[in-house]
Amino acid sequence: MKNVTNSNSTYNEMYVAFAMEKNSTQRFELITGFHPFEKRMLTEREERQIFSFLSLVNHTEIINSKVDLDYIKTAKLYLKLFPELHNYLGTSEQSFYKKLWQVVLNEVLPVKIGYVFSPYATATRTLLKDKIDKFKSEFHDLSYQDLRTKNKIVWTMPFPASSEFGVVVEEKVGIGSALKGGISINQFPSGFLSNYLLNSQQSFDKLLNANQFEELVGVVYENEGWKIKRTKKTRDGGKDLIATKITDSGEKIMAYIEAKKPDKNKIKVEQVREFYGVIRDETNRGYFVTSSVFTRDAKRWLQKKLNLAPVTIELIEGKELISKLSKLIDGNAFTYFHNTTP
Repeated sequence: MKNVTNSNSTYNEMYVAFAMEKNSTQRFELITGFHPFEKRMLTEREERQIFSFLSLVNHTEIINSKVDLDYIKTAKLYLKLFPELHNYLGTSEQSFYKKLWQVVLNEVLPVKIGYVFSPYATATRTLLKDKIDKFKSEFHDLSYQDLRTKNKIVWTMPFPASSEFGVVVEEKVGIGSALKGGISINQFPSGFLSNYLLNSQQSFDKLLNANQFEELVGVVYENEGWKIKRTKKTRDGGKDLIATKITDSGEKIMAYIEAKKPDKNKIKVEQVREFYGVIRDETNRGYFVTSSVFTRDAKRWLQKKLNLAPVTIELIEGKELISKLSKLIDGNAFTYFHNTTP
């Protein structure tokens, strides 16, 4: 399932604090676009031409070249600091830099990660500038308070979460890595989690396992005013969550919620029939939620049954679940979360 958020509405940025030994700083600085010896940012030409130059020109010729051009000197520096880089040429530029980032990330320690989600619209971002600046300052101060930074050089830097480095950090120590490791989503503020999942480079049905998906569905319905209780697993199935709510008139109502995250297949009529049987026998209200979609036969079968029985069952597909998730996001579209890596 593809996350169908408006890519023009929210900007996802990461802040990472790295602690490193002095002998690791040169490679780190170079890959981040900072000349480690001249102490300046690399020029646009240097950054733009390095990959093609290293790919097309013999490396021995580069090393022996006497030509005094900035991008040639920077290419020499890459060959000196990354002698293994020849193993990563012959691929795309994106893959090349991703490999180099992975090399560097093995030598430095990300001690803290922060995420910022803010509107793309310039006017709205301007209104949030003070809040974003405050976050940056707090993040920087907290990073230096971490005991793992003692006697080490610390770099704190922002970058788009969709960048090559953003992807590498996510895979190794980011929230995506934690989610894939099976961490409970209840450890994250719901607004932050929704922003993260909806703006992730991966659709959330690939990020979350079945247990986390159940938790996510529970969070969504809690946001709609239900009190949620997870059930013990049984072979019969039919309900993953029991939801209760007191109506405005004081009436207590109960609903069963089934949460299914199939790897590939659609939800078939047999699964809907099983859920319907449980609802009919034990309560009168149910929600069947999936990250996928229901087959046409499953929808038709249920509609016929609902015309005959006094029960209420709603089928919630992935797109509608995304819509519900978006309602969890804070109205100003700005959230952040500090993650201290182990």
